[in-house]
Amino acid sequence: MSYYQGVPDLYTIKFTNGKIAAHGRGISFWYLSGLTTLIELPATAITQPFIFNEPTLNFQDVTLQGNVTYRLSDPLVTSERLDFRKKTRSRPAGDGLEKLNVLVISLIQSHARAQVSAQSLESVLTEVGKLSEVVTHAASADPAFNALGIKVEAVYFSSARAQPDIQKALQTEHREKIQRQADMAIFARRAAAVENEKAIKESELSTEIGLAERRKQLVETEAANTIRIAKAEAEAAQLKIDAYKGVSTATMAGLALKDWVEKGGAIGNLTLTGDLLSELARQFQGKAK
Repeated sequence: MSYYQGVPDLYTIKFTNGKIAAHGRGISFWYLSGLTTLIELPATAITQPFIFNEPTLNFQDVTLQGNVTYRLSDPLVTSERLDFRKKTRSRPAGDGLEKLNVLVISLIQSHARAQVSAQSLESVLTEVGKLSEVVTHAASADPAFNALGIKVEAVYFSSARAQPDIQKALQTEHREKIQRQADMAIFARRAAAVENEKAIKESELSTEIGLAERRKQLVETEAANTIRIAKAEAEAAQLKIDAYKGVSTATMAGLALKDWVEKGGAIGNLTLTGDLLSELARQFQGKAK
C-alpha cells in the first residue's frame, strides 16, 4: 500500500484493473502499487519552442523560429492517445509529453507551410507578426488538436530568416535603398536651402528696388518743390519790381529813407553809385527851377 500526494500543476489518472478509479488535478489517494497504474499529465500551459525551414512562393527557403503555447483541454482524451505513465521502480516514465510536443509542432508547421508557400520571401520576412496571428487562428480551429485533447493558445514567430547568401544580398539591397533615400533626403534639403536662399535674395532685391524707387520719388519731389519755391520767390521779386516801375529815383530814395527811419535809423552799409548821385542831382535841379 502506497500513498500518492498530488500537486496542482499535474492532472493525475489512477488506473486499477484497467479501469479509471480516480482522476483530477492535484488529487491524493492510497493505492496498491502492484495493481495500480498512475498517469500524470501537465495541468498548466505548455510552451514549446520550434525552428523549421519552409519554401516561399518564389522558391526561397526561409527559417522560421518561435514557440507555441498550448493547454490540455481534455486530459482523459490525451491520455488515451499517448503514454503519460508515472515512473516506478519497475517501469520507466512514459514519453507522452515528448511525442505530444512533436505532434503539436508538426501541426503548427503544416499551418505555417500553407501560409509561407503563398507568399514571397520579402513578404514573409517583413510580416512575421501577421504570420503569427494567422497561424494561431488556424491552429485554434484545427480539429486535429481537438482530437488530441489540446487547445492552442498562441503561436509566436520570433524571427524569419532567409538563407545566408540570400540574406546577405537582401541586406545589401536594403542598405543601398536606405543610402539612396538618405542621398535623396540630402538633395532635397540642399534644394530647399537653395530655394530659401533664392527667396531671401529676391526679397532683399525687391526691398532695395522699393527703397530706390522711394528715394527717386523723394528726390523728384524735393526738386519739384525747390523749383516751385524758386519760381514763387522769383515771381514775388518780380511783383515787387513791377510795383516800382515808373517811380522816380527821388521817390525811391525817399521810400528807402522812410524804411530806414522805421527800422531805427541803423544802416550797416550804404553804397552810393555815380548813376544814383547823378539822378539825385538832376532831381534836385528840377525842383529848384
